[in-house]
Amino acid sequence: MLASDPAAATISFTWDYDFGDEVVSSESTLWFLSHEQIIALASQSGLDLIDLFGDWDASPFDDAKSCEMIFKFKLKEQT
Repeated sequence: MLASDPAAATISFTWDYDFGDEVVSSESTLWFLSHEQIIALASQSGLDLIDLFGDWDASPFDDAKSCEMIFKFKLKEQT
């Protein structure tokens, strides 16, 4: 089973493991942060954003089209 809730930025799924005499199910829900939230949390942790890519080929991030968010950060300059 796979279900997603774009408004809550979650995806839920169930894996069934069949051991022959027993089936064990594992239900999970993953919550995804927006790129703005990730950047804000990284900044609070002492990091500056260098780049944000939309895929592993280093293509630009497009909020509406990108399947991935690949971040490149550096430590903030100490003043």
